[in-house]
Amino acid sequence: MADCGLVGIFAKNHENIYERLVHSLHVLQHRGEDACGILIHNKGDFRLERRIGLVSSGFYFTPESIIAGDRGIGHTRYPTSNITSDLPSSDIQPIEIIYPWLKMYIAHNGTITSFCGLPLSQMESDQSLENEADQEQVSGLELSIDTPLQLLQKVKGEMVGGTDTETVGRIVAHLARFSTLEDALKQVIPKLAGSFAFLIQTDDRIIGIRDPHGIRPLCFGELPDGYVLASESCVMNELRKLYYPGIKISRQDVPPGTGIILSDKGIERVEFAASPKTAFCIFEDAYFSRPDSNVRGQILSTFRQRCGERLGKRLRGDFTLQEAQDSIIVPIPDGGIPFGVGLSRSTGIPLMSHGLIRDKYTGRTFIRGQQTYGLDRSALVMRKISFLHDVIEDKIVILADDSIIRGSTSRRVSAMAIASGARDVIFCFNFPPVRYICPLGIEMFKGGRDQFIANKVAHPANLQELERGIATILGVKAAYYTSLAEYLEELDLTPDQACLGCTAGIYPFDEQNQLYGKNAQYN
Repeated sequence: MADCGLVGIFAKNHENIYERLVHSLHVLQHRGEDACGILIHNKGDFRLERRIGLVSSGFYFTPESIIAGDRGIGHTRYPTSNITSDLPSSDIQPIEIIYPWLKMYIAHNGTITSFCGLPLSQMESDQSLENEADQEQVSGLELSIDTPLQLLQKVKGEMVGGTDTETVGRIVAHLARFSTLEDALKQVIPKLAGSFAFLIQTDDRIIGIRDPHGIRPLCFGELPDGYVLASESCVMNELRKLYYPGIKISRQDVPPGTGIILSDKGIERVEFAASPKTAFCIFEDAYFSRPDSNVRGQILSTFRQRCGERLGKRLRGDFTLQEAQDSIIVPIPDGGIPFGVGLSRSTGIPLMSHGLIRDKYTGRTFIRGQQTYGLDRSALVMRKISFLHDVIEDKIVILADDSIIRGSTSRRVSAMAIASGARDVIFCFNFPPVRYICPLGIEMFKGGRDQFIANKVAHPANLQELERGIATILGVKAAYYTSLAEYLEELDLTPDQACLGCTAGIYPFDEQNQLYGKNAQYN
């Protein structure tokens, strides 16, 4: 999978959780618009419903649509491949895993690259078990963590879909045949390379697990009448607003390597893998997560504002008084809004949010495939936003954006601003320059490193030279980034606590450093 949205709800009083589950998925729609699914358990029966597209187009609140049940999990899908109208339902999560000894459902946020050092995406030809004799031999084995190749080959022959999620689920199921599900997970979790937050549901419990590096987020909240596990704390905010007004819902991040088990017995915390070192994804904090989510103890909108205030000091130092008087700050919604607020506070330059109108029906363009419904990502941006001529006419327009990856959409946005009457354009980006692909759950593979605009500037000696080169490519007056050091400082993280893969080519796994890192051969 990729950077998707997860939610699980367990009612202590056995009340129906369907409406709360669907509302929670609505809140996580920004994490994936490709497909969605829910799994609800009711008195020994499971009901799995999976849909292409948005939550609002697949799940309703009419009496005939409501599914009875007191516990369930849900998922919004963001793929690392293009949106497709013929997406097989077997690849929409939650995914059903059924064996005579175990029935479970699994949903996953992240990308798992290997198990026991063996890649999940493909098996080396010289390691394949092709003939019937080999297959019979595998079938007769008591598969264990000590036979990873045979285990993977067995699972490969049983796959219904093609996701890393299903692969891991079937591996866990086979290992649980002669032990417990929890013991199987304790064997598998330390052997996975990649990013993951899992929700696993059986007939009597929901298990939420966060990977040992904490790359992908997962948080836990205690409701007055139940429990909730979710990718982001904004889910708890929404549930409180709709169902528990005036009642504080306690929440906490699930620690890396830790599992939260929800059952009729209450809450159980289990360490599924040691976590000697974290590698929190810092792109989450600029783009993927909602600004009202609490991550590692701070509200992201406040963090983004602080980054804007910090960058604004540089901007103010570079401007003449006349330039400042002739300028306005226009944030690109939604991620650029708190960042733009910080820029305005620091510089004293007016924030004109109404200078740009966003079509709220287009959705998020970065999490779309390269082409959707006949429009590429850049064309979707053209449809998504419009500048107001009366607001930006004859102004130096400072566009505040959360990030820039390839630059194709930014070029179109700046051209639109000039065409709408802006005298000139300046770009300010909250996230540091992206130079390397992300193999851990963000769609950056196609085009390799050459796709990134930061790599189109030849041998910049420092950040300022890079910014001048970016401005030239975009055809704008100037471009500014928050530096990586400043960004980490505002997050209160050291470089050793974060994943610096996309910015510095330093990944949490040796295999990824060898394939994609700054010292990889093809670089």
